[in-house]
Amino acid sequence: MKWLKDLEKILLEIGKHTEEKNKKEYDKLLDWEKQLSKDEKQLEDFGKKMEEWFKE
Repeated sequence: MKWLKDLEKILLEIGKHTEEKNKKEYDKLLDWEKQLSKDEKQLEDFGKKMEEWFKE
């Protein structure tokens, strides 16, 4: 049953590519999350500076 072995190899390759793709997408998502946190902090700091500026 050579065709069964070939099918198994093909399915394993598909699984590997899917795992790699998911890992890349997850890493990209983590990068976006880090950037978003950084931007939110900058926005918060800017808001505080503006608040102090209007108090003067």
